[in-house]
Amino acid sequence: ELQDEVEMSINGSTSNENLANRIQEFYYAKNATERNQWSCNICRLVANKGISLQQLGGDKKQICKFASDMCDLFLPNDALQCNRYVDNLIDSWMYIVENKPEIKAESVCRIRMQDKNCFPDSEVNWEINIPKGESRALSTAANNKVQYKVLHLTDIHYDPLYKVGANAVCKDVLCCESISGTPNAPNEAAGYWGDYHVCDMPWYSIDDLMEQLSQHVSPPHISINLMVASEF
Repeated sequence: ELQDEVEMSINGSTSNENLANRIQEFYYAKNATERNQWSCNICRLVANKGISLQQLGGDKKQICKFASDMCDLFLPNDALQCNRYVDNLIDSWMYIVENKPEIKAESVCRIRMQDKNCFPDSEVNWEINIPKGESRALSTAANNKVQYKVLHLTDIHYDPLYKVGANAVCKDVLCCESISGTPNAPNEAAGYWGDYHVCDMPWYSIDDLMEQLSQHVSPPHISINLMVASEF
């Protein structure tokens, strides 16, 4: 009965305010294996609807609205995090569905939910067309050529919601935020400069990094010609 209600809700033919709570109760009453199977099946239903919605002419706004409704239905306590995830991935989703019309929901879920071992027998066949070009041998620079020192900073992920002492071991996509709740133990609390759990970092940590670089990666200590930052 619940499965039928869920499918009808995904397809937009019905709406039930209590359905989200019933789904949560049903989900957490299951063991880990049953939860994974349930999650994979729901992912397939949602992905199928999202793919067909776009292929039938749905635009970005409509796809986002559908995804947001799914966040409210399946992750009512984490809807904010879920919607942020949608905002980050919507352009990639639109591009893939548009350029790979044969894409299947099983492939989407198999990749997105690898930790749940969704549809392991489904084939993932990705091809990227790379234009042919002419390779040329690269010559080694002479010793008398000017050398440049490059500092490459990567994976500096700033989180405006980072909060010291917040729960670092949560069920959300990202923890250590003001909305992550209270930790169950002292070692599960977000640290001051950052945390090794699934967390990004506060702005003052980035600010301090730049201050340290200005002091130590400059004459007379060391001189760099170029600084590159990626995944900021």
